[in-house]
Amino acid sequence: MKKPKDLQDIRDQSIDEAEDSLVGLMKQNEDKRVKLDATKVFLKAKGRNRGWGETIEIIPGGDSVDPIQWVGTEKETDSDKD
Repeated sequence: MKKPKDLQDIRDQSIDEAEDSLVGLMKQNEDKRVKLDATKVFLKAKGRNRGWGETIEIIPGGDSVDPIQWVGTEKETDSDKD
């Protein structure tokens, strides 16, 4: 039976190989669509701190996050017209 440390090493090695393959696809020039898709996957996974993720992380009370403010205009109602 493999030890937990051995299993983690195997996982880490597999992730390293996958990252190397992804970077290789990003650098190739034969198929632009494959290059674009590989770049998107990489940025979604590794570029989150630069705004490339699919979700926005909001940390309540965090120093680097401004409070959410309404910046749109309110819908005019009939009573506002009078």
